[in-house]
Amino acid sequence: MLGAAAALAASASWAVTSVLWRRMGDEMSANEMNLAKGLIGSAYLALLVCLVGVRPVGARELAYLGLSGALGIAIGDSLYFVSLIDLGPRLATLLGALSPILTAMLAVVLLGERPSPGAWLGILAASAGVAWVLQDGRSGAAATADWWRGLRYGLAAVGCSALGMVLAKKGVAGTPALEAALIRVGFGAGALLLWGALRGEASRWISSVRAPRRLGRLCLVVLIATLGGFWLSLVALSRADAWLVGLLLSTTPLLILPMTAAVFGERIRPRVVVGTLVAVAGVALALARG
Repeated sequence: MLGAAAALAASASWAVTSVLWRRMGDEMSANEMNLAKGLIGSAYLALLVCLVGVRPVGARELAYLGLSGALGIAIGDSLYFVSLIDLGPRLATLLGALSPILTAMLAVVLLGERPSPGAWLGILAASAGVAWVLQDGRSGAAATADWWRGLRYGLAAVGCSALGMVLAKKGVAGTPALEAALIRVGFGAGALLLWGALRGEASRWISSVRAPRRLGRLCLVVLIATLGGFWLSLVALSRADAWLVGLLLSTTPLLILPMTAAVFGERIRPRVVVGTLVAVAGVALALARG
């Protein structure tokens, strides 16, 4: 239950930061936002590790966590930020409804986890509820090129995120969650910097991150994302199965709804209430049968 609580808290953090990142997307590119998250987040985590004391990490765990960071953060989050800019918070997180199903499948194949039939039913119900809640947000934007680009990038981000979570589960098994978060975020930032250097864009990305007019806002958003999202999600993975953590993290879109209504003036429709009830019932079923 502690793992489940940590996953739900991480989901709430992702909901808050998704809305905040979308607002930052009006003045920064996807890669610039992702690099800011990686560099500032690594600094936060390194400070915390120094305060509590460095604990040893095995080479095998280091490899899994590093690969998870490069795939799930450097690649997956960059793709997600593009989707977030093109589709907005509500539509971008619609694609996250696919994540728990894919994570569960990968966990079965790669980790040997065996969700019960009731848990599978809960996963499907929760995913269907989330999809139903968010589907009507497509509206008139469906025909635009940006919408289709956001859809493609969002689907690719889901795949990277699911595989990154399974790899993180293997790495966090013998690693304290704080060190695991630092390794994962640090490798993600390093891989993104390398990609930017190869393209000759790294210096421009760094200059954008360091701009005084937005650095304070970036530090606040990254603080919420790092401690509330990355660290708590790894705490959850250390105490619960990957399929269950993936399912609980997929509730982020439901938490985004009232935020987007308040910030962007979106109206919550009756189908949203129905979909939310279905999703919550699915989560409860998966928890009870898992």
